[in-house]
Amino acid sequence: MSNQPWNNVQANQPFGGQPSGRVPQKPSRNKGLLIALVGVIVVAVALGVALITTLTGNAQRAEQAGTAAATTKPASDETREQGADENSTKEAVSSEASEEKSPAGEETSSSEANSTSGGSGTKPAFPTSFGDYNLSGPADKVSAQYTSPTSALEFSVAYTDTESTYDIWLGRMRDVQTIGGLKCGEMTPDVPQCIAKVHGGAINAHLSDSFEEKSTHEEVAKRTQEFLKAWN
Repeated sequence: MSNQPWNNVQANQPFGGQPSGRVPQKPSRNKGLLIALVGVIVVAVALGVALITTLTGNAQRAEQAGTAAATTKPASDETREQGADENSTKEAVSSEASEEKSPAGEETSSSEANSTSGGSGTKPAFPTSFGDYNLSGPADKVSAQYTSPTSALEFSVAYTDTESTYDIWLGRMRDVQTIGGLKCGEMTPDVPQCIAKVHGGAINAHLSDSFEEKSTHEEVAKRTQEFLKAWN
């Protein structure tokens, strides 16, 4: 009987000497599976958001591109339209110019082109020649130039239909001389000039110097008198 309690104690202890009621537990695999599942879900959500963003951006860009294409004209179309506008403008200007010209088949003589009304009379066309001087080019309504085969001096004459200009010219002249009814002097140093009232206005004439010849008051007066005789 004395050995029974000891035997009971040994019977209640597990093999190996560990205390009874403390059975070791193995690590749970459920926790690892849960973490992996959560990771998969997070990755899937991120991919879904990225895909939606990409599709939305592509749709917006496509819509903007379509709007720009619908409202913007190609450069070639704009170029053609500008060219058409320029051609239309040129045609309009040409049409206006042609309307201002004389009717076809009618020619205007130099005398008609040079005639003008002014002052108290009407100025006839400048003469085409006088003495040994000839018109050197087309004369306009207010001036003309003449050259001579026998002289290097070019005769130039200017006309104004305002007779009072004669008095202005006379007031500016220095060393004024009266030669053959003309007033001759110098408005510019060493440039002899002669003035006269004619055809309701006034003229101012001079000879351009050359290397070979220098003009004088007497020479200018002589050529001016020849010019006035041919012009009247």
